[in-house]
Amino acid sequence: MTIDTLLTASTDRDRRCASWEYTFEYLVERLVQCFFQKKPTPDLMQDIEKTLVDFGPVGVDFALAHLMKNEQALADIASRSYLQGNGFYKIVLVENEYFNLRFHLYLEGIKAQENIHSHRWWFASLVTLGTLRSEVWVDSAGIDAERFEEIIYTGKRNAFIPVGDSALELYGTQKLCRGESYVCPTDTLHRVLANGNEGISATLICRAKTCRGWSRNIVSSGRHPDLKAEYLNSESLKDLLNLYVTRSQ
Repeated sequence: MTIDTLLTASTDRDRRCASWEYTFEYLVERLVQCFFQKKPTPDLMQDIEKTLVDFGPVGVDFALAHLMKNEQALADIASRSYLQGNGFYKIVLVENEYFNLRFHLYLEGIKAQENIHSHRWWFASLVTLGTLRSEVWVDSAGIDAERFEEIIYTGKRNAFIPVGDSALELYGTQKLCRGESYVCPTDTLHRVLANGNEGISATLICRAKTCRGWSRNIVSSGRHPDLKAEYLNSESLKDLLNLYVTRSQ
């Protein structure tokens, strides 16, 4: 074997490795390794966040371009993905016993109805395109606190339990751009602000398995959550992903 043959083989191997490292299959393997470390949840989620950041927006761009060539994978993902009532497309890339890997896509002009809410799980999120604006709220005993109707969501269709009013105050706002990330614990009351006409934005989210049977939903929008899902098909999913890839270039 000549040196040229060795160099060619090495280059081909490196190219295959580089290609593999920009697929969601590779990212899932890395995430699974994190969950097997058996660390305390805050430390675990920091590792999950770092894994998403290491994969990065560039990894997402390549992985989505690769995904769009796989018709069966598109059909599987479309069957569990839909336009969420909070104003974004929830694209569920992977579901397993440890976590869900999701891609949230916010388009111009879609009106969000997002209430202030908590979750039944921890999650880590990476902004992969545009800007994500959000608010964090806390329970308040202050005289200027705002009062809202509160309902408890148990994770089942129409499983809302009214619990009366709650007094809250705005704790802070957050603006994250492409490549920035955060971790959200179960107790955090937050809401993502409507995207308006600021352009497309998107996030890659790793949602850990459910660790609580209920979450809080503060009816700050004046409307109860709409649980009706408009599911995608392969073509509509491909159109959305193609729009994202085009805008991210």
